[in-house]
Amino acid sequence: YENVAFAMEANGRSDEEVAENVPQALALVDLEDKAWNFPHELSGGEKQ
Repeated sequence: YENVAFAMEANGRSDEEVAENVPQALALVDLEDKAWNFPHELSGGEKQ
C-alpha cells in the first residue's frame, strides 16, 4: 500500500484521492490482498 501511495503523494494527490485510488491500482494488477505485505514477502512475479 505505502509504495503505491508514495507515488501518488509525490504527484500531489490529496489523502482522500490516495485512499480511494490505491486499492483501485492494486486491483488492476490483482494484488489487493497483498496491500500490506513487505516487498520481501512477495514472489518474484508479484514484485514485477
